[in-house]
Amino acid sequence: MIFLTSIILLLTAVIVSYIRWRQRYWERKGVPQFDPDLIFGDTKPLLTGSKSVQGYFQDVYEAGRKKSDKHVGIYNFWQPEYVPIDLNIIKRIVTTDFNYFDARGLYHSKFDKFSENMFTLDGAEWKDRRVKITPTFTSGKIKIMFETVLEKASELSKAIIREADANKAIAVKELMARYGTDTFASVGFGLECNTLRDADNIFRQIGRKALKPNLIGFFLELTFPANLLAACGHTLVPKDVEAYFTNIVSDTLKFRESNDVKRNDFLQLLLQQKKREAGNDGDVVVSDDKKNLTEQEIINEAFLFYLVGFETSAGTMTFALLELAQNPQMQDKLREEILANLDKHNGKFTYESLSEMEYLDRILKETLRKYPVLAVYPRACSKDYKIPGTDVVLKKGTKVHIPAIGIHRDPEYYPNPEEFDPERFTPENIAKRPDFAYLPFGEGPRQCIGMRFARVQTKIGIATSIKDYRITLDERTQLPLQFDHASIGFTLKKDIMLRFTKV
Repeated sequence: MIFLTSIILLLTAVIVSYIRWRQRYWERKGVPQFDPDLIFGDTKPLLTGSKSVQGYFQDVYEAGRKKSDKHVGIYNFWQPEYVPIDLNIIKRIVTTDFNYFDARGLYHSKFDKFSENMFTLDGAEWKDRRVKITPTFTSGKIKIMFETVLEKASELSKAIIREADANKAIAVKELMARYGTDTFASVGFGLECNTLRDADNIFRQIGRKALKPNLIGFFLELTFPANLLAACGHTLVPKDVEAYFTNIVSDTLKFRESNDVKRNDFLQLLLQQKKREAGNDGDVVVSDDKKNLTEQEIINEAFLFYLVGFETSAGTMTFALLELAQNPQMQDKLREEILANLDKHNGKFTYESLSEMEYLDRILKETLRKYPVLAVYPRACSKDYKIPGTDVVLKKGTKVHIPAIGIHRDPEYYPNPEEFDPERFTPENIAKRPDFAYLPFGEGPRQCIGMRFARVQTKIGIATSIKDYRITLDERTQLPLQFDHASIGFTLKKDIMLRFTKV
């Protein structure tokens, strides 16, 4: 018995020593690190739900900045991961030395085909897909879709009128998600969902289910090999969501191909890439491997466009309206600009007139500073990389987390960062800040290619909501805001309730 106990104690000591040795990886490389938990590493606050993703990475960033560190090493369980803090290092990673960091290191697997899209793919597969998809987001293509955005904004206006006339407070995130759903479903693949009239439309239900935070799934994807997870039955989205969306897009593709139906939307542009035929402007891009888009690839990219598009734009519009509700002078100034712009253009928004509204642009930029699309942008080393000016070598496969939320709330770049101040984005103030101090959609070749369309749709949504109504906080809105810790973005625990009063 004593012998067995001794063996167990010895094995335990060896295992603990090995783990502790693993958790001194960054220390041996000369990279500052924290004191990781023996089991969970530095991710324990995330696993226990005591910290949100954005709160965690803001803390990591601030701890490094306080010590003037250029970077920090963290541990996901026992796996070393890298957090750059110095903007020059970040610039190297996302642009100058991008060929070393063309991977995101996110979950995707050939055994879970729905998981393979332009956001998750790495290396040559990502590059090929991006070449095929990029032509769908030219200014000319966005301009073609603009009328559809205006149609959905008109429905948004009617929905606001119905609620305001009934003297009801509006759950703004849900309203903006419905506006986003209708817009992205229509410009995405020609579907008229009408969720602004029917909040329980099946398309809206699918959107809610697909975006439901799943902390366990998130950490499984961060920790275990993708093919192993997929082989064990793990999927990026619930199976019923995948089946519903696959059927919708597949049926639409078959109908268009068999009936020679063409429409000015995202799906049609993808279909042109599948057939290698020119659109109205003659654009056809041939990627290096000369392969057409497959139907599965079209389905995956259409789903990504819809899901990411409506959710991120809805969040941005919600936070913008919340900040304006708390700053009536800003709200009045913005309304004056919008009404003056409408007077100038015969009472209608145009694609060109959006760029004339400078204060609206500042409002949007400041909203995205305070609430970036992603709090942290993932990258992964695709080959060994020596960080310039140091002896530190990041090994192939090392995951990198670019802490946009920390940068955006750094008082050196943005004094009083918790305050909402659109004047941070006057040309003069922008010029005072260093490059890469603003990363609302990421940066470099893996920057979000749909950001221009997202800005257009979001600006129209904000302008439509503000132009005829004074917005105020309802007493049910809880401040400070509480975010769902199981989400990697700014997902609210409770919706924001606002009141709209006719001006």
